[in-house]
Amino acid sequence: MQRDREWSPALVSSVEDVLDRALQEADDMLDFVKIGDQGNLAAEHGFAIHLNVVGEKQPIAVAKQFEPRTTGFAKKQRAAGLPLLYNLASTRLWSILEAHVGHCIQLILEGDPASRNTDAVRAAENKLGRFDAIPSADRDGFMQRLASTSGAKKKHGVDRFEALWGATDLGEDATSPFKKPFPGILLELEKVRHRLVHADGKPTADFRKDFPGFRYSGTDGRISCCEPLFHAYFFATVWYIGETASRLRVKVNMSEGYKHTIEENAETTHALAHGVREA
Repeated sequence: MQRDREWSPALVSSVEDVLDRALQEADDMLDFVKIGDQGNLAAEHGFAIHLNVVGEKQPIAVAKQFEPRTTGFAKKQRAAGLPLLYNLASTRLWSILEAHVGHCIQLILEGDPASRNTDAVRAAENKLGRFDAIPSADRDGFMQRLASTSGAKKKHGVDRFEALWGATDLGEDATSPFKKPFPGILLELEKVRHRLVHADGKPTADFRKDFPGFRYSGTDGRISCCEPLFHAYFFATVWYIGETASRLRVKVNMSEGYKHTIEENAETTHALAHGVREA
């Protein structure tokens, strides 16, 4: 639901700064994969030798010792669709989402006292004391507790964030559901990130069942993100940041045309990544 309380200009400005920074960090990941792609291409053709000689001031004889290993690794990555690059970038996108939601909610609790008048906040305060009496440097612990009292820890994807927004009386109105396919894409992103970070990329049977079209490495069966899939995750990430701005009635550096483009392309890109094409 949209914010219906008045906020101070300082709170509005602080929240806008967080959202603009989140958008910039997401955009940075586009540059990251472009640079990574070009760097891998250079390594495939032996240009990494020149980078080592010029950048690290190594004798060319020393740099040449690493050429077979570097070139071989680059070619294997290219043949597999650069999974290491896109796995890293996709994982970072989920971290950007978690950070911007958590930071915004903490700012709201600090700057809008009425947002603390919820059962979830009161339950956290019963355990840790009044929020406004906790030093700013120690409020991370309160946010972790709020994740428990709001039920967010037991939820996944967009539902996890919605539980946190609900803790400040800003949860999504059940009569106004999110546009498809974004919740499903973000749920997949969270699950992918969890398997990559905590399980060495190995999918469970439930993961394979929940995401039947997912791509896996041909050699070891591990989760393997690809370029279209990363872009689908990117579109969904930027979309949710835009939805946050609409919910909080603040401005971000995103045009309506850009948002429309994202909404048009995410589903197609996601389907392409999983090999689904129209006849």
